[in-house]
Amino acid sequence: MSNKSQKLSDVLQRQRILINNSLSDPTIADRMAQYGYPAEVIQQAKAILNDAEDLYSQQKKEYGEYHEATSAFYNARDEFHEIYNRDLKFARIALINKAATLAKIGASGERFYSISKYIEQAKTFYKSFVDDAELVTAMSKFGYTLEHFQNQYNNVSGFNEMLETSTKEQGDAQQATKARDAKMDELLSWSSIYRKVAFLAFEDDAQYLEKLGILVRS
Repeated sequence: MSNKSQKLSDVLQRQRILINNSLSDPTIADRMAQYGYPAEVIQQAKAILNDAEDLYSQQKKEYGEYHEATSAFYNARDEFHEIYNRDLKFARIALINKAATLAKIGASGERFYSISKYIEQAKTFYKSFVDDAELVTAMSKFGYTLEHFQNQYNNVSGFNEMLETSTKEQGDAQQATKARDAKMDELLSWSSIYRKVAFLAFEDDAQYLEKLGILVRS
């Protein structure tokens, strides 16, 4: 669990103690009602707490899905790249006297590292073999088949969809974070005032403040 996630979990736990004990302890409930916090007002705060807990869980779920989608892409890319890199080396051997062809199929020159350009360069390479039987024949001496090039082309073509999924999940996670933070702000704004009132209401009864999770200096 990240430090921020742990911190938010601790904050929520403090709000649970504050609100639930305000409802369950008769002395606290009666005293706070005299200061403008009857049970129905505390119940409204509990509803905000419940929403905050739900949004906290939802945000964790959305970020989990985002990280899962991102990891799936990079794992697939890494596995693909190992094969792609080997295929490039064999193509340069098979077509060693055909510099123009190597350039045309994207097997020579600079390798692109930005994801979009990497995908397009790899697609060009494999599509060239899928569309040209002579190129496959030139590679067949090393055990290559049309099926291999077709499979690799299909793999790299699927990367755009994987990236779209990752981007969508990232957007969902960011939206979930925004919703969670807004609800947490609402909850903490309420509890900040409530704690101040409770401190004054139980100024001479420290044990009740402790039940509410309000630390009292000895």
